[in-house]
Amino acid sequence: PYTTLFRSERVRLTFKVFSQELWIGTAAATERLPFGAIRQMFSEPIKGHEEYSIIAFQLGQTEASRYYVYWVPSQYVRAVRNLIK
Repeated sequence: PYTTLFRSERVRLTFKVFSQELWIGTAAATERLPFGAIRQMFSEPIKGHEEYSIIAFQLGQTEASRYYVYWVPSQYVRAVRNLIK
């Protein structure tokens, strides 16, 4: 359902707490995802650069529906997880 999500681009994550949305913005477009559309979130530190993590947002039922965000500062992972619960 979220066809405008771009891969291999620099993105900005904006959390709109009052409207319960995650905005994923690139230079070309912004995708607005309701927190409820995110079924699960996975994270893993990047080996050799543990101060950064990979975050995956599960948007559908299969692994193909995961949206990966790389090079997220590891100190933010817990806060992101708490926001989208």
